[in-house]
Amino acid sequence: MVNRRWLTVVAAMLIAVMQTTVAAAAGKPAHSDAGGIFATLSKLNWVQQGQGARLMYVFIDPNCPYCHKLYMELQPKIGPEHLTVRWVPLGILTTTSAGKAAAILGAKDRAAALKLNESHYVRGQGGGIQEALPDEHVSDELKANQHAWSQTGATGVPTIIFRDQSGHPTMVQGGPTPDQLKELLTHVH
Repeated sequence: MVNRRWLTVVAAMLIAVMQTTVAAAAGKPAHSDAGGIFATLSKLNWVQQGQGARLMYVFIDPNCPYCHKLYMELQPKIGPEHLTVRWVPLGILTTTSAGKAAAILGAKDRAAALKLNESHYVRGQGGGIQEALPDEHVSDELKANQHAWSQTGATGVPTIIFRDQSGHPTMVQGGPTPDQLKELLTHVH
């Protein structure tokens, strides 16, 4: 049974227009127009899965159990539901998170590195990829991802951002249950 309170919250988020996002620390608008968040997201350093017309960005930490669960639940939906998922790695949760995020972003095949991390995920230990020391370029990529995530006002991962049917950017935080994910995906445009 779907939690009615959660659906009410999601419905409110989906209806709300995210025309500006609020910077967590500054309390000032981070973007001046509704498309601003997507202009920023498209320039970030992400790992893409799928080639569908329906696009979503997901900020993740390689050691996050809810991010792992979302990754696994989205895998069978990407092709059939015409999704493009752009996973945006952060290194925020544990002492090994930044090194694992660096390993993913620094890999020649980022999608394979993310898949390795998730397929070897161990509950209580996190993602299965070995940490890497980032070079200056990868370090800058991680900083850009972290900065963009903080500009959304999000406080946790996963953070999902997509355009709804009206074209308005929408943000959902936290790991949805399977039923909540099914409902959420009906709103991704």
